[in-house]
Amino acid sequence: MKTLKQIAEENGLSKQAVRKRAQRAGVLDQLQKINGTLYADEAQEQMILAGSTSTETGNREQPTKEPTREAPEPEQAQEAGQLTVFTEHLLQQIQIKDDLIRTLTEQNRKLIESLQFEQAKNKQLTTTAEADQPKEPEPKTEKRSLWQRLFGN
Repeated sequence: MKTLKQIAEENGLSKQAVRKRAQRAGVLDQLQKINGTLYADEAQEQMILAGSTSTETGNREQPTKEPTREAPEPEQAQEAGQLTVFTEHLLQQIQIKDDLIRTLTEQNRKLIESLQFEQAKNKQLTTTAEADQPKEPEPKTEKRSLWQRLFGN
């Protein structure tokens, strides 16, 4: 990951130009901010650099009086390049999320198996412990007649 300043220095641009490109590319809100510094990953950097305009390089074109068919083509190519880079970035993010889901699902499966094993083991131990305990003898009760119960002896 690189800071916007590093990207600007490597490409001979100002930090503000890189920031504006990131905003136009739609990745400014997606950049990671750590201690007030914006960081871009490789895919975001490509998207930022894919969008160059002639005004940033100092070659301002004179406005033409009549629109021509050649004028929109570079813009369309630029937009297509940005969309391609953005699509690749999204596909990478989807792959990362799929891998994470796959890993978490596997961990859940292992935890469920472990839990079921422990529950069966606990049930077996409980059953064994109950079987091993000596049964308390039932208190002997002598049968006594009504006369003995009422008057004793």
